[in-house]
Amino acid sequence: MSFCTNCGTRNPDDSKFCRECGKELIHPQIGTYYETKPSTTVTPINSADTHPSQDTRKQDDKKRKKLDVFFASMFIIIMCVLVWVVIGHFIGGNKDETIPTTKYTSPVAAYENSTEHEEPTEELTEATTSAKSFKNSCKTIPYKDIARQPNKYYDEKVVYTGQVFQVSQKQDDGLYYALVYVTQNEYGYYDDTMYICYELEENEPKFLEDDIVTFYGECKGEISYESVLGNEITVPAVYAKYIELVK
Repeated sequence: MSFCTNCGTRNPDDSKFCRECGKELIHPQIGTYYETKPSTTVTPINSADTHPSQDTRKQDDKKRKKLDVFFASMFIIIMCVLVWVVIGHFIGGNKDETIPTTKYTSPVAAYENSTEHEEPTEELTEATTSAKSFKNSCKTIPYKDIARQPNKYYDEKVVYTGQVFQVSQKQDDGLYYALVYVTQNEYGYYDDTMYICYELEENEPKFLEDDIVTFYGECKGEISYESVLGNEITVPAVYAKYIELVK
């Protein structure tokens, strides 16, 4: 039972107010009769804490657009590179079929393997073969024998190496003339004179006095010429078809 603190009237334990005077009853064991109810007021949560602001959304959109552009550009670049590699592979494959891959170790090998040099013409091949054949058929006849019997060796194919000591410029007949010593003595000096005539191509270098030459030709008997002192000198004559500079 509860007693009213105002009028002393006895009231049931479950009474909230005095039934006599109406004053609110006090329950000593719990303080007031009723407990303070917890507040039901909900504190509003700041929307910024749960949802990004408009500026933040705009920044995110810009970042996403930049990333999209970057990845799109990278994709295009990669595709271009792949296309270029494929095209280069096919083009390179065709070149490998036509370009020789031999590595040259000498000028001769380079020429023989080169695709740029022209094949020798049939006419040039025949001329080269003819020259080689002619030179191989030449022989050296002792000077005294040919000087003693020039007519015996007429049209004989001969070869000599000697020193030029006099050269005549090109004549009206298109030939050059030279006096050549063809015998070298034990001291290295040349002697025994032969009179030779020969032809030169338009741009072919001339032969000069003191040149050492090798000539291949045919004996043409003998010829006489006048020396500086006015003496007549007779020597074997040779028409040189081929003449080469030794030094």
